Amino acid sequence: MKLPYDRCCIVFGCEKSSRSLGYCDMHYRRFLKWNDPLYNGSFKHGKTKSKAYRTWHYMKTRVRKDDRYVRKNIKLYPPWENFKEFYKYMGDPPSARHQIDRIDNNGNYEPGNVRWATPAENIQNGSKVKNTPENVRTIRSEYPRLSRYELTLKYNIRYGTIGDIVTRRTWKNIL
Repeated sequence: MKLPYDRCCIVFGCEKSSRSLGYCDMHYRRFLKWNDPLYNGSFKHGKTKSKAYRTWHYMKTRVRKDDRYVRKNIKLYPPWENFKEFYKYMGDPPSARHQIDRIDNNGNYEPGNVRWATPAENIQNGSKVKNTPENVRTIRSEYPRLSRYELTLKYNIRYGTIGDIVTRRTWKNIL
């Protein structure tokens, strides 16, 4: 039996006593879990077999369980614990080849720091890459004057990599 001074849940039609933030226990738990007090887990997004969903799922797994991410303290933007929020921001990848890429490799998975990138763009943005776009431009401008061997010694880059740069097999997007 409700007492006259009991506060009711703020969700329209719910007559239960409020617990926190004006919600009853059920709506408060839904709010904590899905960031939506009305969501009951029955809404379907129809994307569980999509590239975007698989990317989201593996991104969450990496952040929680991969030692490299845990050591670097890389976190997931809290609203992106919910796939619908992640999908609202990222959408579908432009092609089946695209991968999620953090622009700042030491930054979190959060808006403004993630993008869809091709595998080549993703590798070039890696932490182990010695080359920079500026280096690539310089190598290409110096190539006719300096031999590949001289460029290898100057930039401490493998001979084959110098060849790939000057013939534009890699770093195609850099002019």
